[in-house]
Amino acid sequence: MGVSASFFFLWNYFINFRTHTRKRDALPRYAAAVGCMWALSSALLATLKSHDYHHAFALGRMGLDLDVVATQFFLSGLKFFLYHKWVFPVAKDPV
Repeated sequence: MGVSASFFFLWNYFINFRTHTRKRDALPRYAAAVGCMWALSSALLATLKSHDYHHAFALGRMGLDLDVVATQFFLSGLKFFLYHKWVFPVAKDPV
């Protein structure tokens, strides 16, 4: 998780979100956002798995676990808000 978080922080900072926030300010926020999203997704997925409704979708031989899809769906709005507004905010234009 640390290797992927490091790679994606650099990718997001330099390529995805062009921000004027300094790296030393964005890095702790990014680490907090990653930890928060990990905890929330783990808790939500565990809750969905504890109420096993046997929902799956088969694409040939590959099965698609709909609990994982639902977890990503429910948390996507929070993740969007965290990254765009808090971790990598857009620079305010001078008036």
